[in-house]
Amino acid sequence: VIDITCNDLLNLSYLLAIGIFNRITFIAWLILPSFYILKFIIRQPMKGLYLISMTLLLCFACIIIDTITYNPITSSLSINNLLNLKSYTVSNMLESLNDFKITILNNLTITPLNNLIYNSDLQNLSKHGLHSRFTHLIINYPLIIGPLIFLLFPFHFKYMKTIPFLSFISGMLMLSIIPHQELRFLQPIVPLVSCCILLPSNSIDDDEEFNKNIKNLNFLQNHISIKEDKDIEKEKKIENLKKHFINQKLKSLNFKKILIDNIIIFYIIFNLLMCLIQGYLHQAGVFPATELVSKLLTTDTDTDTNQTELTTIVYWRTYKPPTWLLHQQKISESNINIDRYYFNKDE
Repeated sequence: VIDITCNDLLNLSYLLAIGIFNRITFIAWLILPSFYILKFIIRQPMKGLYLISMTLLLCFACIIIDTITYNPITSSLSINNLLNLKSYTVSNMLESLNDFKITILNNLTITPLNNLIYNSDLQNLSKHGLHSRFTHLIINYPLIIGPLIFLLFPFHFKYMKTIPFLSFISGMLMLSIIPHQELRFLQPIVPLVSCCILLPSNSIDDDEEFNKNIKNLNFLQNHISIKEDKDIEKEKKIENLKKHFINQKLKSLNFKKILIDNIIIFYIIFNLLMCLIQGYLHQAGVFPATELVSKLLTTDTDTDTNQTELTTIVYWRTYKPPTWLLHQQKISESNINIDRYYFNKDE
């Protein structure tokens, strides 16, 4: 039995809180593995209570950070407080902190909840694209795993109850329910699947079925009493059968080794190609194009600073580009009013 300390539970709390607030789909990968956590809570209720309370506390801390950072009301208020910090007296500071606390509590930004509400609306998902429920299973899963998929089947009972395997199945099932399915949603599946591959041993001694057959043949061989020529023939047959088993097993191991080595080589080549295609070439023109648009807009206003223009920037069949590349502050100083419209592939 593994002794789980409070420090281990605190680390798990950090993982749960940060994972959930980083991406709501993190929960999808935890549904089946969480049965182990539930079993632990039932067996050790005090430690379970500590785990739950610390996770909730850290989640609340994430809510406060998100509220201060992203909520327009609280973020502007916090900046103003920092700018006027020198002019505060102790009483004014306490009063300001109290007002700040009330403002935060009245304008909490719960990021996972907002994300869940948004993605629960089919109309919102339709703006990003609706897909078949089998898109992840048939297209995205083989595409992100590549040649490694040939080493996964058949599933071995040795790892079917392990956390990586349960997390892999949990994430695949839960994310397949959502009608909007992109390849990047399955990124966590790569390390999970890698943990579920059982490479066959190069030694014949590790094959239980083979050892059982050899053991039975040895038993027969040892219990033959050589009295007649018939008995000598039997022993020879058993010896030949043993040699046949060993030769066949060595051939099988050699074939598997060559096959696995080739699959791993192809997997490395596949990853290098995908790094180039998905990591660089895929939408690689978005950044340079956005930088160019920013320069063009700024250059156009250098001739006449009093001119105000309405500029519509359309990005088609691409992700929304980062708005900071448009240098909003620089452009606004040049008296350009930018009205940005983003059209994705389904609009």
